[in-house]
Amino acid sequence: MSNSWIGSSSQTLELKGLVSQIANTDAPVLIRGSSGVGKEIVAQYIHRSSDRAASGEFVAVNCAAIPHDLLESELFGHVRGAFSGAISDYKGRFRQAHGGTLFLDEIGDMPEQLQVKLLRIIQDGRVRPLGADKEIQTDSRIISATHLDMEEAIKVGSFREDLFFRLNVVPLFVADLRERQEEIPDLFEFFANKYASSHPPISLCPYSSALIMTYDWPGNVRELENFCQRLSIFYPGQKINVRSISQQFIPPGMRSIISEVAAIGSGSALPDLESIGLNAADYDSAAAQSETDSLHTLQDFDRWIGIGLEDLDVSEGLKQSMTEIEKRLISSALKLVNYNVSECSRLLKVNRTTLIDKINRYEIL
Repeated sequence: MSNSWIGSSSQTLELKGLVSQIANTDAPVLIRGSSGVGKEIVAQYIHRSSDRAASGEFVAVNCAAIPHDLLESELFGHVRGAFSGAISDYKGRFRQAHGGTLFLDEIGDMPEQLQVKLLRIIQDGRVRPLGADKEIQTDSRIISATHLDMEEAIKVGSFREDLFFRLNVVPLFVADLRERQEEIPDLFEFFANKYASSHPPISLCPYSSALIMTYDWPGNVRELENFCQRLSIFYPGQKINVRSISQQFIPPGMRSIISEVAAIGSGSALPDLESIGLNAADYDSAAAQSETDSLHTLQDFDRWIGIGLEDLDVSEGLKQSMTEIEKRLISSALKLVNYNVSECSRLLKVNRTTLIDKINRYEIL
């Protein structure tokens, strides 16, 4: 993933605010969140926002990617002849990060025997390379990250509780992409430009734009980036309609949404998604309502989605267009349920607090 931190959701803005408060301290930071949410991006941002960016490097180590028998040497270094194959001295990542930041990714996968050594280094800042007869003083800020449930790891004995408390001085959490969907257009545009190569960046038709906002992205930002890179390779410079491209390039979950929308649309008077820019979940929501719910008929649903996009100025770009569509959808849905926010959140399949945040931001009520 890119080392740029894109995002303006309430979750991301709050996180950036916390980072600004702790950037110029030396306090250890533990970043938690699902795989692919961008934990290393946050770590890099902390480093770049600190004075250490001028005095040292940002050095990253994936504790899960390096074989356990090599990880100790990778972290602490070794002297020539310390083991078979050690033909020269090696500084190790701790000393490489002297004056800067050491990022220990997937810290939850660190072998238990190394956890003891890491704990001591955090306490006194001294590293002993393999085969050396003396310790070396180091000065690196430690930022670690994990997708694991650390409390459970401590409970089963795979991670030391005392080390956890040393690392978790500043706890940060990065939310899943599905919890900050408003960032998807910006991220897609960023990745489209990143992978544009010699062609103009790819773009999405209204149907596809709505669809990527509906999809859950279980692989988070990493999955979105891979998707955008894939489309940029096979459809360079094109305006993408996901219904007309090879299905093997579309995530299975997204293919299911497309199929469900197609099934709902057949034999009904529902308008085409592309003509209104409505996301697929709203069709699914309408189809799932019982006769006792707010949406009694497809005719009611037709009235709800009559949000009037004829005057939409698409020249403002994807983000602005999607924002305006979202604003109009929320306004129409609120009117339909007589401004019952709880009912509206159920109708739109969005968390109530998230809906309230959007209502306030758009000044709808």
